[in-house]
Amino acid sequence: MAEHSPNPKANPKHRKGKKTKRQSEEVQLLEHDDDANHGTAAKSERLEVEQTERKPHHKKKQSKRRIEESEPDASDATVHVRLNGEESERSGKKAKKKKQKKQKAVSEEGKGVEVVNGSDGNEEKTEQSRVVEGEDAAGNGGEREGVDAVADVALPSGRFTISMAVAGSIVDNAQSLVLASRLAGQIARAAAIFRIDEIVVFDDGDEGSRVPKWSEGATETSGSFLCRLLKYMETPQYLRLTLCPKHRSLQCAGSLPPLDVPHQARKHEWIPYREGAVTTKPPSPGGGSCVNVGLFEDVVIRQNLQPGTRVTVKMGESRPNPGEQRILEVVPKSEPRDKGHYWGYAVRHASSLSTAISESPFPNGYDYVIGTSEHGVKVSSSELVLPKFKHLLVVFGGVAGLEESKELDKTIEVSDVRDLFNIYLNVCPGQGSRTIRTEEAILISLQYLQDPLMRALGLSFSSWCS
Repeated sequence: MAEHSPNPKANPKHRKGKKTKRQSEEVQLLEHDDDANHGTAAKSERLEVEQTERKPHHKKKQSKRRIEESEPDASDATVHVRLNGEESERSGKKAKKKKQKKQKAVSEEGKGVEVVNGSDGNEEKTEQSRVVEGEDAAGNGGEREGVDAVADVALPSGRFTISMAVAGSIVDNAQSLVLASRLAGQIARAAAIFRIDEIVVFDDGDEGSRVPKWSEGATETSGSFLCRLLKYMETPQYLRLTLCPKHRSLQCAGSLPPLDVPHQARKHEWIPYREGAVTTKPPSPGGGSCVNVGLFEDVVIRQNLQPGTRVTVKMGESRPNPGEQRILEVVPKSEPRDKGHYWGYAVRHASSLSTAISESPFPNGYDYVIGTSEHGVKVSSSELVLPKFKHLLVVFGGVAGLEESKELDKTIEVSDVRDLFNIYLNVCPGQGSRTIRTEEAILISLQYLQDPLMRALGLSFSSWCS
């Protein structure tokens, strides 16, 4: 603001008698606000410039953060108003009322949304965070229950799922540990390519009668070996040292091709969710836990969880600003799946063919089960009609097919293996080779079923691809 001349003639706009009163009011305001609010005004100006440079879809979140970080006091409204001798105290009150109204609107819109900065841990939790932390309706819950709930593998709850079951004995014919590991890698890659939600590995017979050549000195069964490799492949690379202890079966796993699925994000990528593992690093004084999510630095979550627990962390839509400390939330693993992200597969080990079908992780089980065999029904993919389903299971047999797997399961009472399935298909009629290996049958079958599954679910091609 320009300095006022003591000479009335130098500034004819100021009338005699009113000049001293107006100048004294302005000097008093400036002296009062200059010391108390100089830092706040500079910070608010910087935040306003940053908000202007941001993209439009980030404006709402930035506005909320700006209000939380730099909430002005009663006199701050006057600081933001230019004192040019023409503004009155009414303008300051009007600006203050406008800011309060804006704060109230942002507060209502952001109810239940995570506070990303300046959080003291006393914000109202959403219903979802209560479920993750194991809290009851009164908000009193145990952390141990929260750890178990987060650690459990969760499958999609709001969309259809496709599962496949394979016999653990398929690795018995491998000539070495390297080839057996490569076979497990091929199955994992096929599951990732076709967005399989669950892989069930079932034991089919006495492993002692068919000892794999590569298992000399090992005590792990074929099914356990296959499960271990599949879980290793699904685990993000930056978590394998923490979540996958050293084991003889994993000696050749490092040479397998990666799945490169969305949840195995690279260090420089920013995605809405990330898989992580709770570390032993002490958190901030406000509590919570530190989690390794594959970035350059660990992130802080609100929950207190046991070190070594695998969690799914909601990262937000954008990167934090330099120096900004976000308090993040752990969410169920099913959340990114329900929002359309392919989030890898779950692995389940079944003791037999019958339990692979009957012991489903879903409350109502699998509502449609498909068996694959060279002795199945021959129908083209374009003519196959499947009913609408919620949870589908595709079953592949062992070395000798599903017929032998059925004979080795003493709990099955039906005489015909076809009676175990809703449909028994031959997905590759007219094959030139006498045999089709299981890893080959998986790729052939999942591609064969693409169009029938799309029609059964009533999805367009673009919806199916997304």
